[in-house]
Amino acid sequence: NAATRMEYPDKKLVHIYLCDDSNRVEVKDLAAKFSIGYIGLENNQHAKSGNLNNALAKSSSPLVATFDADMIPYSNFLLETVPYYVQNQLDRQDDEEIKPLGLVQTPQSFYNADLFQYNLFSENTVPNEQDFFSREVNVLNNAQEAAIYTGSNTVILRQAIVDAGGFPTATITEDFELGILINSKGYTSISTTEPMASGLTPTDIPSVIKQRVRWGRGVVQSVKNLQLLTNKDLTIKQK
Repeated sequence: NAATRMEYPDKKLVHIYLCDDSNRVEVKDLAAKFSIGYIGLENNQHAKSGNLNNALAKSSSPLVATFDADMIPYSNFLLETVPYYVQNQLDRQDDEEIKPLGLVQTPQSFYNADLFQYNLFSENTVPNEQDFFSREVNVLNNAQEAAIYTGSNTVILRQAIVDAGGFPTATITEDFELGILINSKGYTSISTTEPMASGLTPTDIPSVIKQRVRWGRGVVQSVKNLQLLTNKDLTIKQK
């Protein structure tokens, strides 16, 4: 519902797809209810990466915005993100040394109080604990033109995904790994400071622990994958 209400000068250029990692009739009916595209996937072997790679193969827009199922995009999401690509193209016409923009990451924002805010009764005095990464750490990564892709609330250049080999399938933190692969192919990535979507954050200890353990294991696996890729590249160069 929120995605259909995103503003854009020419709405005919905006194509919205509900990407289902199976073929559920009720999900297809939901897409029909909102008059948006539906992309199902039979026998998905690669979780979110498989779902997104399947959607990329069945679509063609040059810019791809990704949202997790629990994220609600604001109506001005496209108006605040797409212009970065327009400006980058104009800048590159004047200076070929400027890197092409591959990824624009907006903050991970949440409409409910997190575990700490809720239990300390401090929603109005303590910031969401993920704000530190989104609005401080990742923004500082802009100095290296290498902001981290966090999987949602993002606009990515399709060609950058293609050059990176698609969404990685040998990790559960495909976003982290894809962002680095995009940078390795000569693209820049940036993180913005203003939330453009809001989602649901875990509010109990078991859910938070499960989430962070999954993230930690995934990042470790992604780093190993990237090291293997680097070693292969170095071997090729030496030959």
